[in-house]
Amino acid sequence: MSESTLEVPDEPLSISAPLAWQYAQQSCRRDAADGISCVWNHGLWQLLRLMNLAGTAANRSGFYQRTIRTFMAENPQAHILVSGTADYAMLAQIALAAQRTGASPAVTVVDICETPLHLNRWYAGRSNIKINTVRSDMLEFKPSSLFDMVCTDSFLGRFPHALWPQLAARWQALLRPGGRLLTASQLRPPEGPEKLVFDEPQIIAFRDKVLDKVRQSGIQTGFTDAALAQAITQYCRYQSNYPLRSENHLRLLLENAGFIVDEMPTVISASIKYRNLDAPTVSSGGKFLCVVATRR
Repeated sequence: MSESTLEVPDEPLSISAPLAWQYAQQSCRRDAADGISCVWNHGLWQLLRLMNLAGTAANRSGFYQRTIRTFMAENPQAHILVSGTADYAMLAQIALAAQRTGASPAVTVVDICETPLHLNRWYAGRSNIKINTVRSDMLEFKPSSLFDMVCTDSFLGRFPHALWPQLAARWQALLRPGGRLLTASQLRPPEGPEKLVFDEPQIIAFRDKVLDKVRQSGIQTGFTDAALAQAITQYCRYQSNYPLRSENHLRLLLENAGFIVDEMPTVISASIKYRNLDAPTVSSGGKFLCVVATRR
C-alpha cells in the first residue's frame, strides 16, 4: 500500500467535540501569568476540526502511518511519547499503526493541560490501547525511563523561537540513543512577523466562517450560539504561533540538539486554505515539513 493510500484513523469528532467543550469547562488550566483559562482552545479545537477549519496529524496521516508502522514492525513493544497535544489525533495515528502491525506499544501522553489528557484517555478506551497520561510542561517533563520514539505534530510553533533549542534538546534527552523523533511543522512564507496573531478583520472573518459552517452542518455541537461566538472570538484573540520560515532552520535546530535528520519530506495539507489569512492554526498554503530524525 502506498503512502498516499494509507488509511486515516477513525476519529469520532461528532461525538468528542461536545465532550471536549464539556471537559474544558471543568479541566482547563488557568495561565499563571494572566489567569486566562485555555478553554477557548481545548474546548473549541475539536469543533474546528469537525468543521474542517483546523488541521492536525490526520492531515499528514500518510506520513505518520508509513513511519510509525515501519518503526513498530521492528519495535513492537516500543515506548512512545506523545509530546504535547490538543486532542487525541496523534494517539489515533499510533493506535491505528499498532492495530495494523499487531504491535503493543507503551504510550505516554504529556500535556500541560488536563483536558487533552482526558480526551486521550477517552479515545484510548474506545480504541483498546493502553496509555499513561502525565500533566506537565514538556520542558520540565522528566520520566523515569527513556523512550524509543517521540511523536509530536505542530508543537514547535507553540513556543517562542528562543525556546526552540531547549525544546529540541528536551526531545533528544527523552530518547534512548538511536531513538526516533517524528514531527511536522507548517512551513510559512520566508518573510513575515516573528509571531502570528489574528488581526481584527481576520477575527471577524474567521468567526463568521465557523458560525456559518456550524449552522449549515446541523450538527449538535453542545454550544449555544452565544457561547460559540464568544469562544471563537476568544480563540482568535488568544491564539498565537511562532512560525517556521525555512527548512534549513529546522534541520540545523535538530542537528545542533544531537539528532541526525533521516528525512524531511514536504507534505501538502488537505485542510482548507484561506487566501490572505496568514494567521495561527490557519493554513496559508498547506506546506508542512515532516521530519524523521534519530538521536545520536
